[in-house]
Amino acid sequence: ESEILALRRGLELARREISRGELDDPMRAIVIFGRKLGAALTRAGNFSDAEGVLREALDYAGPSNVESARLHGALAVVARGRDRNTDARAQLDAAIEAAKRSGDHELMAAFSNTRHSWFP
Repeated sequence: ESEILALRRGLELARREISRGELDDPMRAIVIFGRKLGAALTRAGNFSDAEGVLREALDYAGPSNVESARLHGALAVVARGRDRNTDARAQLDAAIEAAKRSGDHELMAAFSNTRHSWFP
């Protein structure tokens, strides 16, 4: 619970920095805090909040970078936790594609392995 509270606070601070301009890259901070908060919420079984936070972070992430791939992967875990296998498969495919476009072959292989283990 304390992890979730701390990450929520970090995310709120990053959101405020968009208008203040004191952080060099507040959008990246939103993406990172959002991804970590989404993962913590998922571990706590709060899939609805996790999905909302992760989708918000995805809005701030570029379509072809490692963070986008990680966010799609996290959304796949949420979808699987909610027994939405079609959505989980689609999110894993998006994660694989984003990792491929970013040039991160290790991440692409990890998501491909997850896809094959979840959907043989």
